[in-house]
This record gives sequence, structure tokens and C-alpha cells, in this order.
Amino acid sequence: MKKHGLTPGFKGKRIIVQGFGKVGYNAAKYIVAAGAKLVGVVEHDGSLYNSNGIDPEKLYRYRTHKQTISTYPIGDTYQNDEVLYKECDFLVTAALDNVITKDNANKINAKVVIEASNGPTTQIAEEILEKRNILVLPDVLLSGGGLAVSYFEWLKNLDHMRPGQLSKRWEEKSKLKLINIIEESTKAKFDIDGKHSALLAGPREEDIVHTALEDVMSSAAKEVKKVAEEKKISLRLASFVYAIERIDLAYREAGITI
Repeated sequence: MKKHGLTPGFKGKRIIVQGFGKVGYNAAKYIVAAGAKLVGVVEHDGSLYNSNGIDPEKLYRYRTHKQTISTYPIGDTYQNDEVLYKECDFLVTAALDNVITKDNANKINAKVVIEASNGPTTQIAEEILEKRNILVLPDVLLSGGGLAVSYFEWLKNLDHMRPGQLSKRWEEKSKLKLINIIEESTKAKFDIDGKHSALLAGPREEDIVHTALEDVMSSAAKEVKKVAEEKKISLRLASFVYAIERIDLAYREAGITI
């Protein structure tokens, strides 16, 4: 990230989101929760900019009720996509394909483009962004999370059992034993039936899915980054190389020659 003038993490970074449907809204919500500031939103009927920050929850409720963001009372509104070209640290493309093309790639003022939709950047546009030292996090890598969760759901249906169901009670009992040891050692008292009850809770299905997804995506991102650095290629090409190598390995381990 240093190469692109950024420090790791979202804290203190400015983000603009293009497309404020389910994908764009949730991306904004989680990135803001990680410490970033949402300064702009671009929609099909206009755009919104506020350098002081936009509350994604309030804007989403407003958009759901009014079916537009062009009349949002807080910030500067535009009847076009002008906000797409405002200066920011991260630009999240979360709507249509071919949003960034050779015609507007030179107008992008983000340091990193995050492709949360399918095919938002054309090949020529990506070459222009690369020459301008703008990092593109490709859709082929970022969109893999949805497929990973679908795979988790498929496994759940095969097993006819919720993730973590076998170990949840065991974890709760283990935590209770640990609390008992702490109480005996320190003379402290825990209100496990009241304000400290959350300390005993085993993981919910949602918790397990989130942590499993984080593990899968973190591992994939690290491997793709490694390939990109070794071969001196873009993250998009590195994603393709890594995927093909994984497929080749699976075929060879299964005894299938291609």
C-alpha cells in the first residue's frame, strides 16, 4: 500500500461508493465500521458528496423510502456522476459493468479501485490506471466470497446440520470451567446469568460463517499477492494464475491428466 501512498487498513481513509444497492451499502457499512469515512455515493440518478462524512445507515434508509439520493438534505448533490471523479482513497464500484473505461480512466482520483461488481473496469482502462499508479482490486478475487459462502451452505445441506452444532455446548461448558478457575484464583465473581452471560455463549452459525469466510478470503488474498509480486503482474492476472494452478493441482492429485 505504501507504493500507492497509503498505510494498511481503512482507518481514516476516504471512500466513494458507486452503486448503493445491497452490495454498495453493505460494503460502505463494513468499511465505515472499520474506521473509514464515506464521503461520496454515486447512483444512476445522481450523486452525493460530503467531505465531513455520510452515515451509510441513514442514507440507505432515505434511499429506500425516497427511491433516490439526489434529494438527500445533507451534503452536496449532483444530477450526474461527478462524484465518481472526486479525490478519495478508495473507490468502490458496486453496480454496473464498464463503469471505468478508456474515456474516463484518466479522471479517476482514487488511490485504490475496489471492484465489488462484475467487470466494472475495461482492460484498456485498467492499463491506464496501472500507469497512473492506481491499484485495482479485481472482481475475480473480491467476488469469490459469495461463492465461498454458497459452498458453506452446500456443505450444511449435505450434513443436515448447522455449522458448530456439535461443538457449541462443549465450548460453553469449557468457558464455564475457565470462569470457575478464574473465580477461585482471583476471588472475582462473574454474573453468568446476567451481565456476563455473553462470556459463556458458544458461536452462532453467523459467527462461524464470518470467520470461515475471513479465513478463506485472507488466504486467497495473500496467495494472489504473492503470485503478483513473484511474477510482477497485476492482481487480476495473478488471480487467474493462482486459480489455474489450483485446478491443475486438483486434477493431478486426482490422477487426471490434461
